[in-house]
Amino acid sequence: MPHLSLSLPAYHAGQKLLRQQMQGKQVTVAIVGRRWGKTFFAINEIVEDALDAHSRGGSGPRRYGWFAPSIDAANRGWDEFDRWFSSLEARSVRSERFVELLCGCRIYFLSAASPASIRGHGFHRAVIDEGAWILAKVYERAILPTLADEDGPLLIITTPAGRKGWVWEEWCRAVKGEPGYLHFNRPSIDNPNPKVRIYIAKRKERMSKTAYDQEFLGLFTEDEAALFRGIDNAVGGMLEQPAPQMAYLSGADLGKSQSWTVQYTARVSGGAPYQIVNEDRFQLMDWPDQVRRAKETCYRYNGAPLVVDATGVGDAVLSMMRDAGMAVRGVKILPAGQPTGDLGRVRRHDLLDELALKIANGQIRVPKDLMGPETQLRVELESFAVDIDDEGRTKYRSRSGNTDCVFGLALLAHGLPKGAGRSVTSGQMSREEIEDLGGNNFLEEEF
Repeated sequence: MPHLSLSLPAYHAGQKLLRQQMQGKQVTVAIVGRRWGKTFFAINEIVEDALDAHSRGGSGPRRYGWFAPSIDAANRGWDEFDRWFSSLEARSVRSERFVELLCGCRIYFLSAASPASIRGHGFHRAVIDEGAWILAKVYERAILPTLADEDGPLLIITTPAGRKGWVWEEWCRAVKGEPGYLHFNRPSIDNPNPKVRIYIAKRKERMSKTAYDQEFLGLFTEDEAALFRGIDNAVGGMLEQPAPQMAYLSGADLGKSQSWTVQYTARVSGGAPYQIVNEDRFQLMDWPDQVRRAKETCYRYNGAPLVVDATGVGDAVLSMMRDAGMAVRGVKILPAGQPTGDLGRVRRHDLLDELALKIANGQIRVPKDLMGPETQLRVELESFAVDIDDEGRTKYRSRSGNTDCVFGLALLAHGLPKGAGRSVTSGQMSREEIEDLGGNNFLEEEF
């Protein structure tokens, strides 16, 4: 079936960019402002895919899933289809929520408020419209399985709703660089409609910055539960090569298995604010190679001492570092309520609080290259939330499940000169004590 001649509005620059970048991606997380043109873009992509698949032939008509938070929201997708593509419609069945195209392909417009209506479907491709208002259990248990048979691509296109929920988690996975993921962010001003642009300009003066940033810039805004506040206070300076006569300090969270090792180095000469000058982030490396790589970084930066997480490493890796001639300081990170005992033992709460204070007060500076809006460090920092349980106890939780960068930076911050000029020293814990504390894998734990 040839493409029909349709009178469609041209994609604006932001839509063209998204279409170009999402080619070949399995999961696209597109976070955009209100009135950006989400619905038209997504419907057009589905129709184009259906017509292209039909023109190429294949194993029969394709099925597409359109998911929205409610029936009304799903109907808006259907209405957008009728507005631009009704000439391609062969029939529709409202009771079964589908439109059938002349080529035989079907588009199902389904509500996430009725997960039972989703079960049993299988799709070649799917769109989730305004996913930030869909429950995680519906996404995980009802929507995702519909793509299992065909391993089809998924477009999540939504205005954000704070740094929480499954959309935020998928965004974090995309920023982290998981294979097949794309993260995309554009503001409402991409819309060339002059009335829309005038309205947005007026609203900037009448809305809170948080609301404006979320609704029209499409930004994940800081919420009241955030642990790390004023992150922009810590953004500044540049990455630097080592300079003669300068003193430096490194901090590293050592990764094992699939987790990452992250090492940050700061210039300490001249005092606060302490400038982060280098980041080294890697994974899937055995202990001897990690020791070698950490040593190379410290050696380049004038023999910088290294503050390292020793919780799940034990004395063996510390001994390897010392045998390699490194000036290493091991820190045992303890659960809440555990006594610290000496400078080499610190509770997780205290370690994170110390970093949060230094960030808020601008006592450390991190180059924008490392802590810009879509960097791994920024995503991890913004993911930490403070929860208070029914008994009034405070718990810290990483909502993205990634903490390697945060703990690498926290260990460095912990080792920076303090009021009395002292820094951490290696603690004295047995291997059995370390293992009893559960190692150093903190993903999805409450701190």
